[in-house]
Amino acid sequence: MEGEHLNFAGALLDCIAHGIIAIGPARTVLACNEPAERLTGLRAADLLNQHVAALPPALQAVIDETFFTGQPVARRDVLLSQGTGTDVLLQVTTTIAHLPGGGVLSVLAEFQNVSQARTMAANLEHLDRLASLGVLGASVVHEIKNALVPIRTFVEMPVEARADPEMHDLVGQEIRRMDAVVRQMLRGATRDEFKLEPLHFHALLRDALNLLRHEFQARSVKLDARLTATADHINGDDRQLRHVVFNLLINAIESMRGTSNEAARLVVATEVVTQWDRRHLRVSFTDTGSGISPDSLARLFSPFFTTKREGTGLGLAITRRIIHEHNGAITVESRPGEGTTFHVFLPLLGEK
Repeated sequence: MEGEHLNFAGALLDCIAHGIIAIGPARTVLACNEPAERLTGLRAADLLNQHVAALPPALQAVIDETFFTGQPVARRDVLLSQGTGTDVLLQVTTTIAHLPGGGVLSVLAEFQNVSQARTMAANLEHLDRLASLGVLGASVVHEIKNALVPIRTFVEMPVEARADPEMHDLVGQEIRRMDAVVRQMLRGATRDEFKLEPLHFHALLRDALNLLRHEFQARSVKLDARLTATADHINGDDRQLRHVVFNLLINAIESMRGTSNEAARLVVATEVVTQWDRRHLRVSFTDTGSGISPDSLARLFSPFFTTKREGTGLGLAITRRIIHEHNGAITVESRPGEGTTFHVFLPLLGEK
């Protein structure tokens, strides 16, 4: 009967995909399954009842450490030489069976080959970096394209209207922003340059609305600004948040292309709301445009997805990334033919 139990236990060990080696109180090998044989290059018949020193040194060191410290080892990387000129990277985890008095009775070592997985991970990381370069280049194009809108508007204005000093300042600001974007890419800037500083969002929002006022007039869009939030002090990166606001405003204007002059209306509203157990500033952009189909709505924030003929499909993906980096969120509500509302949630400064 006892032999049947041993055979059954051995069959169970062989069914386990990971390598398993059990070491008894005398530090002798009690069990070794078939995957362990393949990974170590040793035969179970030669290991059973042998001292742990019969195991490869790197594996033995982890087992000895477990016996000595009385603490299990979790997912330790071990480089194992199989004697064929190739090394195998194992991930080893040990489990302890304790004596009644608290000492170590036996140690179970479980291990798997992670060489291929690590190689695949390195290749994926390399591909991800290449993809990031492509996204970075496309995002720079998108930034510059947005900045050119008010500049184009300024150029197309009547000569007498260009004397507006405020418009001069705002256009100059956009030119400096383009210059900053290009310099950022040239020096290979990373997200480490993302700087959060206290700012009042209403001031930023008013600047953006003022910058686009001629665009609203040219497109016959009625602007309804309801900046009624009782608090607007947040921690943010001014340049990045201006990009978010500018992008959402341009999208709203373009969504109303073809809408009658009487119906084209954009409502920009702010409100303090409690969301996720914390007070947030909610900024809403509601247009009376053509709306978004349910299929498109589900993919709206996916990179390179666009419903515009000449769109890059990066604007909303970048917008969402920036908002997430501010510990905020963005949601959208829309129905075909009924317009669209984007809600941006940003945590208020000093709120818990």
